[in-house]
Amino acid sequence: MIARLLEFFREKSKAQPLELLFDWFGQRVYRAANFILNDHHLAEEVTQETFLAAYKHLDQLKDIHKAEAWLVRIAINEACDVLRERKKLVPEVSEKPA
Repeated sequence: MIARLLEFFREKSKAQPLELLFDWFGQRVYRAANFILNDHHLAEEVTQETFLAAYKHLDQLKDIHKAEAWLVRIAINEACDVLRERKKLVPEVSEKPA
């Protein structure tokens, strides 16, 4: 049923299936990002970035039954990118000998 519904919306417009995916999986994507980042605001940003990336690559989603895993994987990748960037911004503290 879900697959047929999304296929119908995919034929009409890309925005509608993305809205549906956000409604169905937005909380799961947010929780995955928040688990990795442990920061509410960054997790919200990653969630938004995840759905923007999903919108750009919606045509790559071949099996709608794997949509949740696909979105969560995007979120995990985005969250790891944020951590890498933050690590670059934080200077390493060297210990001074006593």
